[in-house]
Order: sequence, then C-alpha cells, then structure tokens
Amino acid sequence: MRARCWLLCMTVLSLGLVSRAWAQQGVRWQPNLDTARALAAQQNRLVLVHFWAEPCPPCTRMEREVFSRPDVAAALEANFVPVKVNAQHYPKTAREYGITQWPTDVVITPRGDIVDKTVGAAPAGEYITRLNRVAASFQGRTVRALAQVPGGTPFSPAPPVSRSDDPRADPFLRP
Repeated sequence: MRARCWLLCMTVLSLGLVSRAWAQQGVRWQPNLDTARALAAQQNRLVLVHFWAEPCPPCTRMEREVFSRPDVAAALEANFVPVKVNAQHYPKTAREYGITQWPTDVVITPRGDIVDKTVGAAPAGEYITRLNRVAASFQGRTVRALAQVPGGTPFSPAPPVSRSDDPRADPFLRP
C-alpha cells in the first residue's frame, strides 16, 4: 500500500513538472521553413517567420521577454505555425523576404505569399495584439485554398506595420 501511494505521488509530481516545463518553454518553433509551410497547409493556418540574428539585442530581448511567455506561445500557436530563421545563417531566405533589419516578422501563406511584415521588437502585449489583428483578418478564409490559388491570393495583404526609429517609442530600444 505504501509503495502504491509513493508511486502515485511520484507520478503526479512528475506530470506536474512536465506540464509546468512545457508551459514555460514558450513557443514551439518548427525546425525549418519547409516544415512550417507544410504543417500550415495541413492545419489551415498561416506561417509566422521570425527573422533574427545573434548580434541583435532586441532579438535577444524578444526571445527572453516575449517568446518565453506561455500567453504569447498560445496566441501565436492558435493561428500560426511559427518558425525562426537566423538571417545571418540563411541570407538567401532573408533576401527573398526583403529582410534588412532584425528582428522582422513575416506572415505568409503556406504557398509563401507575404500577408504581413513587421520590423522591430515589441513587448508581449503589443505582440499578441498584432498577431490577433493579422489572424482576425483571415477568419473565415481557408488558408489551404489560398495556398492553391495560382498567380496570387484573392485578398489584399495587410499593410506592413513598421516601428518608429524614435527610441522613446520602442521600449526595447530604451537605454
């Protein structure tokens, strides 16, 4: 009886630790863009491509203060298949999407058509709001169908959102 109780307690404790670790892990990034696009087509979602680089302080802060948060992970994964691309390691891909600054997020259809592009870091609340805005613009549309439309998509892409160069406007650029 005592052994069963001990085993049950250890099982419950282990499950609690595993679920807590999973919740704290943040965003579950796909390993590459091709995998993300294929998964997005299967799941009828858009792809969020996060371009970053190692010598980028705002990228590091986004990783630490935004992508590690469970609420951001949940908001992102509800409507998008996320993938990170190191712009220095994959310069051709960065050029294909017009990446000139880091961090830059590009939302694409599974076919690769750009839907939204945002340059610069954002605090968690603002990031979630932006993701929800982009996702809301696609509610009721079938991403899978958009991926199969030859010669373009039957919608107008959302206008690019750019961040101000004024350091006072971006909390990630403040000293």
